[in-house]
Amino acid sequence: MIVIALMLAGAEPSAEALALGRRLAERGTLATLLSVAEKKDTQEMIEREPAMAEKDKAALRAVAAKVYAQERERLFAADARALATHLTVEDLRTLVAQAESPAARHLHEAMPRVIATTLQSVGDVDLGRQVRIAFCADRTDLPTLCAPD
Repeated sequence: MIVIALMLAGAEPSAEALALGRRLAERGTLATLLSVAEKKDTQEMIEREPAMAEKDKAALRAVAAKVYAQERERLFAADARALATHLTVEDLRTLVAQAESPAARHLHEAMPRVIATTLQSVGDVDLGRQVRIAFCADRTDLPTLCAPD
């Protein structure tokens, strides 16, 4: 049984599994987060340079779109392979059918706005900082980690 599991773990995903994984990746969480990050990163750069001319803003947006498109391709390929490796073809077929349903498409299209609205309503969230503060509340033995902000 263990030998079979090890053999399956190293098996190359089929072409169908990779294609289904890609379709799922393009509609998944990573796709949504990349869309949000592209807009957020670009806007933050524009805000750092208030005197930036409109033509420079347009050029920055074009560069951001190009960089994100290149990275999106690389990340989707990796995500597709991971999905194809860890899910069965049957599962992938079912998940792709769900992801390509009208309701799921509407959700995918709305998700960047949903995320932006959620983050706007809760304000700054730095969970790593909150964990560090809670962990270090009564600690004096870790001066680097627990140094005050």
